[in-house]
Parts: sequence; structure tokens; C-alpha cells
Amino acid sequence: MRRPAWTRDPAVPSFVLFTALVLAGFIAIGLAWRVAARTLFVPFQTPALVSGAMGGLALILLGSGFVSIQAGRRAAAVERAETEALLDEAVALVEAVKRSRA
Repeated sequence: MRRPAWTRDPAVPSFVLFTALVLAGFIAIGLAWRVAARTLFVPFQTPALVSGAMGGLALILLGSGFVSIQAGRRAAAVERAETEALLDEAVALVEAVKRSRA
């Protein structure tokens, strides 16, 4: 069975992992909110909200930062490949011109 073309990209597993980090951050914030909502005593709500919000926000920022870095690296690799292809075509053109003059 053939895999879809997008799964052959080496960057896909890292994008999936980093997206999972962002999703885990939102889940952490939601769980903290849920724990705080079940408690009527405010001093018990505060630690749940602070730890859940800080941990969730850290996961969201970490995951989105890694996605941004990986996307930049992927774009740079594509640009390098296109530049190499262009240079190869230019070399072939110069060689063809040299052969036609000889």
C-alpha cells in the first residue's frame, strides 16, 4: 500500500509532535479551569489556575515556537534545492554554448 505524498516529508513527524504540544497546552488550561470551577474556596482555585495556565501557556509557546522554527528550516531547504537546480541548469546551458562554438 502506498503512503500519501505528504507523509513522506521528513518534517511531518516534528510538525505532528509540536502540534500535539500546543494541543496539550490547551488541554492543561482547560483542566485547570475545570479544577478551579469545582472549588468554591478561592485559595484552592488560585494554585490550580496559576499552575495550569502557566504550564499550558508554556506548552503552547514552546510548541508554536518549534513549529515556526521547523517551518523556517523547511522553507530554507526548499529554497536551497531550487537554487541548486537553477545553478545546475545554468552550468548545463554554459556547457551547451561552449559545445556549439567549438
